[in-house]
Amino acid sequence: MCEATWAMYGKTPKCDLCLVPLMPDNQVVFDVYMEVRDQHIMGFGGPVDINFMSVKLIMDLMDIEVESQKAVFDRVYKLYRKFLSKMYDEAKE
Repeated sequence: MCEATWAMYGKTPKCDLCLVPLMPDNQVVFDVYMEVRDQHIMGFGGPVDINFMSVKLIMDLMDIEVESQKAVFDRVYKLYRKFLSKMYDEAKE
């Protein structure tokens, strides 16, 4: 569908700039992550982890059911570690 829309204007789609809508389960994780992404635990060389208490606070403020919080936390933490790893890889270059 995207390509057909761009074709109407005679242009090539810019797929690298396109943001695909998130699935509903991922939206909650994304929303929590966006609120806590700067809540680092700092070491001498920069961030080393995320502040777990800030993740819990945001989940409580967003009224995420207690039964779901562990699963959401695990996914937020995995996302954070991915971005932290990418940040350190870019710093090495």
